[in-house]
Amino acid sequence: MAKPTPLGVREHFDEIAPAYYDIVDRLWYDVGYYHRRESEILSSFLNRRPKLAIDAGCGPGRHTAALQRRSSRTVAVDVSRKMLEETRQRVLNNSSAIVDFIQADIRKLPFKPGVSDFIVSFEVLEHLPGTTQDPSMAIHEFFRVLKPHGVLLAEAPLIRHLSWARFLSTEGTWKELSQSERERYYRRRPLQANHRFHDRDIESSLRAAGLEIETRFYVRVLPARLVEQFPFLTGVDRILEAIPFVRRLAREAIWIARIRKAKALLW
Repeated sequence: MAKPTPLGVREHFDEIAPAYYDIVDRLWYDVGYYHRRESEILSSFLNRRPKLAIDAGCGPGRHTAALQRRSSRTVAVDVSRKMLEETRQRVLNNSSAIVDFIQADIRKLPFKPGVSDFIVSFEVLEHLPGTTQDPSMAIHEFFRVLKPHGVLLAEAPLIRHLSWARFLSTEGTWKELSQSERERYYRRRPLQANHRFHDRDIESSLRAAGLEIETRFYVRVLPARLVEQFPFLTGVDRILEAIPFVRRLAREAIWIARIRKAKALLW
């Protein structure tokens, strides 16, 4: 049975919601880079028009807006009510496509089986409480909700990137943030990241759920501190992300998985 989402997780995201993308974009060498790459990869796989797309863990809605532009109907799901409010403002009147907003835990999605063509879940699995079974539970939910031949884009941070910390300081300075911002958003209500993963563990969960991995992307090989000091390394990082073995030291991976065969209706 899934543990309830800790109150601290909701409090952190409720508090930071209005400032979230401002902070992300200022930290171009750190979290900003992950978000840019996620948006690029999502856009490259939205060449068809899904009838129903789900942004599972939508945050303030940047990816929801991308889905809205390409989907007949989009559902934004998040555990934080404030994040959903930010998403609502972002997508309001942006297109004729329908957008619904649901406060829910991705480990127990409030949808019937087989309703969605396309699910996106970025920057979410690491914040789930409990053991490694909780991310696996979420992946099984994605499978349950997807239609036959539906597509999942899922991201997770990788544990191997921590290997850099043995040799040098890996984290960016985040000097762009004021002391009051640090206190308000990260000290008073710290961000809880409970999981980092081996890519093989996520892939095992995807296959166990019934999803076939179509491709994977690795994002941000070099430590953020290096890129902050030497901005030209951003271009080098894009090259390293494509090199086998080297890219496995990346900070995160993004999987594109698909249900190839017709699903047996066991529910």
